Parts: sequence; C-alpha cells; structure tokens
Amino acid sequence: MINEFVKAGSDNIKIKDFKLNLDKTNRQITFSGYVTGPEYTLDSRLADYILNLSSSEMFSNVTVNSQEKISFNNKNIIMFSALIKI
Repeated sequence: MINEFVKAGSDNIKIKDFKLNLDKTNRQITFSGYVTGPEYTLDSRLADYILNLSSSEMFSNVTVNSQEKISFNNKNIIMFSALIKI
C-alpha cells in the first residue's frame, strides 16, 4: 500500500504528514504535503499526483481537502491536504 502511495509521486511532491486508519468501518489515509517547482506547473503537478493515486486499484475516492499557494524561501509552493479511501 505504501509503495503505491510513493510510486504515484514525483520529486516535486513532498509529504509532510501521513496517517493510516485501518478501522473496519473507516479505512483511509489522510496526508498533507507541498508541491515545488516552477510556479506555472504547481497546479498541474498536484493534479497529476492525485490522478496517479486515483488510478491505483488499491485506492478509491481520492479527495483534496485543501490547497493554498504560499511563498516559502522566496519561491511559491502549494500546501495541500488530502484523503484517500482504501
């Protein structure tokens, strides 16, 4: 499962928080991270990551809960949080 999660990413996707819930009634992964790279590519890099996760047979219903463009070290990045049903 974690291999699928990592395989969907790229060098420009950094995960900073990851929680796995394997409760029988609510199996899910919640995670947050940020996207780096040229500013004009940030949205598409995040979209590609979510699509890659969605295409995995292990995951269903991948949802971005929040995203925000911020400046970090004089570069724009996107901070995001997401949820995956498993």
